[in-house]
Amino acid sequence: MPASNERRRRHYVDAKVQGDLLRYLTSYWLLGLATYAAVILVYRIVPYWLAGEDQLLAAVWRDLCPFIIVSVAISPFVLISAIRFSNRFVGPMLRFRRAMKQLAKGETPERIELRRQDYWRDMADDINQVSVLLENTRSVDHDEAPRDAEELVEMS
Repeated sequence: MPASNERRRRHYVDAKVQGDLLRYLTSYWLLGLATYAAVILVYRIVPYWLAGEDQLLAAVWRDLCPFIIVSVAISPFVLISAIRFSNRFVGPMLRFRRAMKQLAKGETPERIELRRQDYWRDMADDINQVSVLLENTRSVDHDEAPRDAEELVEMS
């Protein structure tokens, strides 16, 4: 596993979690855009309607266009930042799942070393301790110890 000071090679590692995060961010962005558009429409409709002017659409477009351009321009940076941030908790979870599957098969997973900025560092320590404990148990009572999770369930 990579050392704690290495950079990640991939940031988009869990399509379910990170994809959901991107969908939520996009929906919030669209909601904000719609809210802003509604405020501008109401703000513009009332004076133009009261004044009887017919340049309403041009005025609304003039007010909305800069906001739309800027928000579309910055949205890739926001979404990329969200993916990179989410990797700090999604990446460790993937490694935990892999280690737990190995433990369930009766294998000894590699020690989990997380990067300093990752979340769930305490959980990595716990999984490492369980792995060492199981390995010690297997070496002491090799004949009596269950070889995998299914055998453990059968024994109980």
